[in-house]
Amino acid sequence: MKKMKFILPVGAFILAAGMAFASATFSEPALTGKFIQLEGECRAVPEAECNDLGQTCTYQSQTVYAMKVSATECSVERKHQP
Repeated sequence: MKKMKFILPVGAFILAAGMAFASATFSEPALTGKFIQLEGECRAVPEAECNDLGQTCTYQSQTVYAMKVSATECSVERKHQP
């Protein structure tokens, strides 16, 4: 009976810890670089020049973003860097 009082709580703890890891969802990390938002697409534009400090970077009159969240969504406007 003494073994059962120890084994049961330890087993429950191990089971709970295992279930916590089993239910974790992993998503793709956002890509960083230079991207423009097109209709239904977030396209990389490595040739975009971002030089003037403080201003939002643009490429062919499109706002340049610093992160690609998914194939269709860009995020975080890129500011000009020195």
